[in-house]
Amino acid sequence: MSAVAGRLAPIERLNPVTRVLGLILLALPPTLSIDRLTSGAVLALTVLVLAPLARVSLAALAVRAWPVLVGALGATWAVAVGSHDSGRLLLDAGWLTVSEGSLGTAVSMLLRSFALALPAVIVMATTDSSELGDGLAQILRMPQRFVLGAVAAMRVVGLMIEDMQTLRLARRARGVGSFGSPWARLRANAGLTFALLVQVVRRGSRMATTMDARGFSASARTWARPSRLAGRDWAALGFCAVFSAAVWTAASLTGLLDIVWA
Repeated sequence: MSAVAGRLAPIERLNPVTRVLGLILLALPPTLSIDRLTSGAVLALTVLVLAPLARVSLAALAVRAWPVLVGALGATWAVAVGSHDSGRLLLDAGWLTVSEGSLGTAVSMLLRSFALALPAVIVMATTDSSELGDGLAQILRMPQRFVLGAVAAMRVVGLMIEDMQTLRLARRARGVGSFGSPWARLRANAGLTFALLVQVVRRGSRMATTMDARGFSASARTWARPSRLAGRDWAALGFCAVFSAAVWTAASLTGLLDIVWA
């Protein structure tokens, strides 16, 4: 990354592979169990430890993760009204009912969604795609064609956002922006989406041709920047493993563990 090492956030000093593997380790408990203890513990670690280490404020995290937050709230409501009723009935509107049991299940799913999504948002926001590609190829020995394709795709995502802003401003300057009635906005956004899709297909074709011409599809290649795991990387992975094991053990001992397939 272009920043000076002293200005990097503590989490950015870790190898990108360490961040990804640590994210997987932390995601194991809430993935395998839907109890509130495992999800709440991972969510608390995200807010109290990961976000400060990444120097990401809660407001900035909410801005980055707002689609996840909106989707999680919608899914929570669907689970609350669709789950099996048990306990005292809290809401009875004919065909729509919410009970203590269904509400508890919905809250558990909400915590689980946040526990899985927010750490991933933090990791991706602090990870450079080129450095991640170096780590995947050199440390995890992944196929280079897959790694280079993934790095190129991650870079295209950023370019897509810039293209969308440019197209939106250009259409607005021509009087076809997203304003007016809801139907007019829907048609304008549909046209914008189609134009963006055409732009992405063209850029992808040019990028594939350029990468082949420059030898990115060669059978063997060298890497300009070495990627290795340092002592702090192993310490971070050990902490994530111990934390996940401790949370899983605590949920099991307290009888709160609720395995997904059970």
